[in-house]
Amino acid sequence: MPPPSATPGAHSEGLIALATNILRRGAVYYFRCSVPAVLVAKMGCREIWISLRTKEPAAARRLAARMLTAAHEMFEKVATMKAPVTRLDPFSCAHQK
Repeated sequence: MPPPSATPGAHSEGLIALATNILRRGAVYYFRCSVPAVLVAKMGCREIWISLRTKEPAAARRLAARMLTAAHEMFEKVATMKAPVTRLDPFSCAHQK
């Protein structure tokens, strides 16, 4: 279950923002990305939350930058699909070259 949403820069229910797409919940950092409005129906969600599995701010920044690139690549692929996404795999774009 994803963590509760928080307004960027706000501190809510233990969430602390490190950067726009990075939130700390407890000791662990998470990547958070909004799904473009035109893709919400296809993807079935408004946000993507992924644990970065790190407690280190510098590592979280590096990992989140890669995740943001992968998310944008995924959004481009989903936009060209005719059918809705049946299984969301945020890492699929990051590993394809």
